[in-house]
Amino acid sequence: MNKKEEIKLTPEEVQEKLLKVTIANNKRLKSIDYSLGFIVLDYSSNKKTMKKIITIIALLLFYFTSYAQDKLCKKLNIKEDKFTKIKQVKSPSFAGGVFISRFIEKGNKSTYLYVNTEGVTLNTNIKGFKILFSDGTIIDKKNQKIDVSVNTKGDGYNYSVYTNIEDDIDLLLDKEITDFRLYIYDRSFSKRQLKKFKSYLKCIVNYN
Repeated sequence: MNKKEEIKLTPEEVQEKLLKVTIANNKRLKSIDYSLGFIVLDYSSNKKTMKKIITIIALLLFYFTSYAQDKLCKKLNIKEDKFTKIKQVKSPSFAGGVFISRFIEKGNKSTYLYVNTEGVTLNTNIKGFKILFSDGTIIDKKNQKIDVSVNTKGDGYNYSVYTNIEDDIDLLLDKEITDFRLYIYDRSFSKRQLKKFKSYLKCIVNYN
């Protein structure tokens, strides 16, 4: 029974990595589309062949993941205050306004997360921010101040939080966020948004 593997790559990676490795291992190239960066391999269920194919695929996925990560890291906004010499490394805004920023001063690092959501009722002088993970774990910042402003893009109000996550980085990278709660107002986090969040956080953490 024939099987297929489809991997999304850049055209350069397809030509330099996939094609050469595939031919060298006597695999039959079923089809290739350089404009879209797709390659499809057609192979048998032979165990030795399968083992080689799996190894190739693992290597290619590593190359693709590294490429995608590097591409996102290049989008970081880096600036340094001329007077204080404090450096800020900030991600682009994504997922409707979410962003991450890190301040670096003489080796000391502080990382912050900005999250916002909407609510139809007005509440002021409020506190409480929670991050829910897929396994039920919750980061609970009970005393975290929640800011509120009029929603200029629609009805109701905009609730936002800018909170220090330096001590939560390992947890945020290891687990999967599903939801945020700002006081009583919730917002979900899709898998696509989560992937981008983790990628940007890794970029910021690894920045030297």
